[in-house]
Amino acid sequence: IYSGDVYYHIKQSTENLENIRLFNFVTITPLIENNTIDWIIDVQERWYIWPLPILEYASTNLSAFIEERDLSRLRYGAYISIDNFRGMREELKLRMVTGHRKELALRYSMQNLDKAKQHGLSANISYFTNNEIAYNLLNNKLLWYESFDKPAKKVFTSELSYKYRPLHFWHHTISIGHRNISTLEEVVTLNDNFLGDGDSYFSYSYVKYQLLWNRRNSNVFPLSGHYVKTELSRMGIMRNESIGFWELKLWGGYYKNLFHRTNAGSDILLVKKNKTNLPFIISEAIGYKDFIRGYEYYVTNGSNYFINKNSLKFELLPTRQINLPFISSDKFRKAHLSIHWSIFCD
Repeated sequence: IYSGDVYYHIKQSTENLENIRLFNFVTITPLIENNTIDWIIDVQERWYIWPLPILEYASTNLSAFIEERDLSRLRYGAYISIDNFRGMREELKLRMVTGHRKELALRYSMQNLDKAKQHGLSANISYFTNNEIAYNLLNNKLLWYESFDKPAKKVFTSELSYKYRPLHFWHHTISIGHRNISTLEEVVTLNDNFLGDGDSYFSYSYVKYQLLWNRRNSNVFPLSGHYVKTELSRMGIMRNESIGFWELKLWGGYYKNLFHRTNAGSDILLVKKNKTNLPFIISEAIGYKDFIRGYEYYVTNGSNYFINKNSLKFELLPTRQINLPFISSDKFRKAHLSIHWSIFCD
C-alpha cells in the first residue's frame, strides 16, 4: 500500500464492513512506523435478533392507500429476523401475516460455505392467500374482486439459490424455484386472462441468473459510487408448464457528491420479455413495485418497460452519532442520524 492510499483503503474497508450489516459502528486506525502499518479495527456489533411488527397495505403504494382510505386492505403480523444465526453470518427469517393477506414465509441463508467466504446457499418457502385481489385494469387503475367465504387467490413458492463471490464487489447468484397459483372461477369469468387461457390454476418452474457489481458507499442510502445488476430468467422450464418465456432485467445507479452537502443520483431499470401476450398476474409493469413518483395512483401492465429516476439531495443535517438517553445497552443506545432534502425527476 502506498502511503498516499492509506486513507482511501480505510474509507473503503469501513464501508465494506458496514455493508455486511454485522456492525453498527466501525473505526479503523492505522499505526504507521517506518514502512510498516499496524491496523486497529474497532467494531460494535449489531443486535442480531429482531422481532418486528408488520403493518402493510395492499395498495400499490402509500399514496394510493391514502386515496382509497380502505382500512380493510391493511395486513399485519410479525417478522422475526436472526441476522447472525449460530455466529456464522447465517440468516434465519420468519414472516407471519394476517389481515388482508394471510402469509407464512421462511428463509434461511448461509453466506460462508468455504474458508475463503466465496460460496453461499439460501432457501426460502412461502404460502399466502388473499380474499380480495386485483383482477384487471380500467383507465390505468386496478379493479378489485372480493370473496367473502374462501380465498380468491392462493400462491405457494419454493426457491433454492447458490451464490458465488469471486471478488468483494462481484456477486453471482443462480436460483431455481417453483410457483403454484390458483384462483376462483368467478375471477376467471371477470378476466379470462388472469392466469391465461381461461384457467383457474397456474404452475411453473423457473431458473434465474443474477450478476451484481456494487461499488456504492451504502446499500441503503447511497450518496456516492455506482452499481450494475442484471438478471436473466427462464419462466417455465418444462414444455408442459403453464408458461414459457425469457425475461431480462437490468438495474443501474450512479451517485456523486457535486459540492459541499449536495449529492446527485440517477437510477435506471430496464425490463424486457420475449413474449407480449402474457397472463395478467405476471405482466405487472410500471406502478406496482416500480413506480414513477408523481404517478403513484396509476399502474400499467406490459412486457417491456424502462424507468429512469433522478434525485438531487441536499444534506440539512450531516451524519452524526447520537446516544439515546433512555436505553442502557450500547447495541441499542447508539444510532446514526442525518437529514436530507431531495428534488426528483423521473
